[in-house]
Amino acid sequence: MVRFVWVLALLAVVAPASAAPLVLVERGQARATLVVGTDPSEQAQGAAQELQSYLQRITGAQLPIAARPGSGANVLIGQAAARDAAARLGLPLPTGQTYLFNDEGYVIASDGETLILAGNETEPYEGTYFAVYDFLHSLGCRWYFPGEFGEVVPRRATVTVPALRRTVRPDMRVRDTWYSGHLATTAQQQEEFRIWKRRNRMSRTALWLHCADPNARFLQNPVDDSTYRLLPKEKYWETHPEFYSLNPGGTRNERFLCMANPGALQAAADTVAEYFRDNPNHHTFAFSPPDAPVLCHCPACTEAMHGGYGGEGEGEVSDAYFGFVFRLADEVARRCPNRWVASMAYYNRCRPPEGVEGKRKNLLIQLASIQQCALHSYTDPRCASRQEFGAMFRRWAELSAGQVFYEYAPHDWTHLQRPTWRSQGIAEDYRLMKKLGGWGYSNEGQMAWLSTGLNYYVRARIAWNVDEDPAAMIRDFCRRFFGPAATPMHRYYTTVEQALRDAPVHFSSPAADEFFTALPRPLLDRCAAWLEQAGRLATAEPYRSRVAAFQIHFDRFNALEKARAAMARGDYAAAARFGEAMLETVARVGNSALLQDAGPWGGSLTGAAVTAFAKRVQPWTDGTKGRLIAALPAEALFRADPASRGVVGRWYLPDANTKGWRSIRLTADWITQGVSGPDGALYRGLGWYRVPLELPQGVSGRVRLFFPEVKGSDVWVWCNGVFAGHTRNTGSALMTVDLEGRLRPGRNLIALRVQGSGGRSPALCVRGEGGISLPPFLFVPLDEGEFPDKRTELSVLPAQWLFRTDPEGKGEALGWARPDLSADGWRQIPVPAVWEETWVGAYDADAWYRVRFTIPAEARGKRLVLRFGAVDEQAWVYLNGELIGEHTEQSTGETVHQIWDRPFEVPLTNARFGEENVLAVRVRDSVGAGGIWKPVRLYQLP
Repeated sequence: MVRFVWVLALLAVVAPASAAPLVLVERGQARATLVVGTDPSEQAQGAAQELQSYLQRITGAQLPIAARPGSGANVLIGQAAARDAAARLGLPLPTGQTYLFNDEGYVIASDGETLILAGNETEPYEGTYFAVYDFLHSLGCRWYFPGEFGEVVPRRATVTVPALRRTVRPDMRVRDTWYSGHLATTAQQQEEFRIWKRRNRMSRTALWLHCADPNARFLQNPVDDSTYRLLPKEKYWETHPEFYSLNPGGTRNERFLCMANPGALQAAADTVAEYFRDNPNHHTFAFSPPDAPVLCHCPACTEAMHGGYGGEGEGEVSDAYFGFVFRLADEVARRCPNRWVASMAYYNRCRPPEGVEGKRKNLLIQLASIQQCALHSYTDPRCASRQEFGAMFRRWAELSAGQVFYEYAPHDWTHLQRPTWRSQGIAEDYRLMKKLGGWGYSNEGQMAWLSTGLNYYVRARIAWNVDEDPAAMIRDFCRRFFGPAATPMHRYYTTVEQALRDAPVHFSSPAADEFFTALPRPLLDRCAAWLEQAGRLATAEPYRSRVAAFQIHFDRFNALEKARAAMARGDYAAAARFGEAMLETVARVGNSALLQDAGPWGGSLTGAAVTAFAKRVQPWTDGTKGRLIAALPAEALFRADPASRGVVGRWYLPDANTKGWRSIRLTADWITQGVSGPDGALYRGLGWYRVPLELPQGVSGRVRLFFPEVKGSDVWVWCNGVFAGHTRNTGSALMTVDLEGRLRPGRNLIALRVQGSGGRSPALCVRGEGGISLPPFLFVPLDEGEFPDKRTELSVLPAQWLFRTDPEGKGEALGWARPDLSADGWRQIPVPAVWEETWVGAYDADAWYRVRFTIPAEARGKRLVLRFGAVDEQAWVYLNGELIGEHTEQSTGETVHQIWDRPFEVPLTNARFGEENVLAVRVRDSVGAGGIWKPVRLYQLP
């Protein structure tokens, strides 16, 4: 069995003690020459300029750059200048590039007369740059964050170098973090990040380049939606449609393949062999399925899936897909020795396949940590999520030659910009990776440097030497970055990191109640005190600005905790003010690389989202839309109901036996309160609440029960032993139940049956979706038109509409919304449906829908509204030729990434009663599925 053995990350041999230190700068005067050789590489010249610049900033002295050594001390930079001197010292410089990609490294050596700073300069390596930055690090330079804010450059008048010999090689080949696009970046910020990565010795993007990039000649990144590379459409689509995946409706998908067709396998192998023949200096052929649960539904592929073994993050299609990948790897190994096949284990195929044995020595796997707990390490026995992923990683190490961690740090769709600091966890994860022979990491990051803290810096350093101590890095950071405020800032940073590490909850993208279980109010108060002390100590720049930035970051999530506390006591006006305070933190920092409220995808815990949520609920309590009667108590009795026996057992009766019930808060979900299923699995099945409520005399009329926030799909309500109603969590519609005539003065018993998001079976849940997390309240509405149970659906819209693509966007000018338009050139399409899963196929541009329907004459004079479940992405709605509404970036003030799956309503202002109406909808889709993909309904309001 071939095993890749890394050279030790750091080999240090100290020269004889008699050797005098080499003096580079003495009392502000240059005493050395920076030598690049007579034929220097571009890398050597750039590295020399960097060293010259930083030494001048440190000492005030400018060392000259020359082609040949001077009469005094010399710093030999790069291969051309240092090769011979290194050989005389018995330290050959790392050079070259083989298909194993274990050639990276550099030398730092001094004999008292000459300092060597040189490394492998062969593409894609930057060894000479890294030697210079390592040396500068030894002088105290640090690059904690990109740009001027994150840089530390010490001042000293004299720089000497002791005798030393070091050959340095990384523990991991692939070392990359990149901005995902979830938060907006500028070209300047991207460039600052590129420079920051080089200064922290991260691998170049060229080493792990997008597999479809023609310049990807080293290790290719198997990005989503690249299996089409195996079966070029222009070669096989017309002659061999059976090579492509079969859709449920009988059509074929050009972006994916049939995993069981022998001809498809041979065609794919031919494609790979031809690729290496035409690109002899390329080393890898990489591919992965689309970023969606795309399958081939032919009988053979269905059988090869073996029924599936789980859903997202597990292995529903692993057996079929990786069975194909392993067979392809075997064929490529036979035909193309010393070449790599690479693919990604992601989404519904993370789990290694069953029925496959033996290591494929030419196969690289990028393993995506999708939906993994973001708090704990893979060695933490308390975390079932991480333990499961660690087991998968161990098995992949048995089956493939190398593995690259595809990480999501942070993968926080809430965009709270919470602290995600986990230096110790990173070290533990990467030590496991090295032990198993992993090749490195590719991290889908975000430009949120206060949120990520030292994580990216620690990743970069640990990837060179997994034995480096992250605790020492934090101490060094606080001392150098915060100066006189080092002690309180160290207490703050390490306390938060340790609290997250010790948290009893598990999450990837946390809800607020989960996050503040890890960082509760008493701990936040201690943090506030330390930050206040740090602010008093950091009176001079740059320390004052650095402490202030971390203070403002703290103010953001501290304001969220206060907003949630206000919501819990029913004060949504105060909650809105705290949400606005969260928004203000962005302006206070004034640097979007450090902190921004949200990117194109928005987020549920941004300042804007918290403010909007509070302002959405507030009118139902302050007399604008409704009048508050009473809030339910913050605590209730609770009982899990995994077998769904509560209804038959009549757990809702006021005098029901409550033995076996426990106390639970209505301000936090089940996970944060220790509700678990068998074997400690986190529970998201059915659960019951019994809530006593005392009401005064005079409560009557149209009283409704409002649920501000429920982690689950459905709630059933009983009032004083009588069923009152059911409400479903759609994510946007108000969750209320009518209690008119069911309440009485004095004591009442409200029984609530809640369905967690995981269905009826207990399941492992890292996202914590189960339970009531904000107390419900009673109110009297002033207008009942927004409540589904008060609406009447008019079932007049057919299931088939007319459809036509509009790639040039000319439909409006051509009058496609006109009622009298001919149907020539239009085809039928089902509504709802994603158009890319119909006869339309892959299409990203404008398209139009048209449908004719009749509204009953009896509805004349009534308020009517069209409700669209969701349109991907933007929609303009026309009735009888007139634009009556839209759901677009312009109308909402949000991006398509935020609105594509949201319902919206359009009032019918020009409807014809008792006669035909023509509804036209223009849809614009820029990426992905496209179309009216959730139901469209016409309602009559009360």
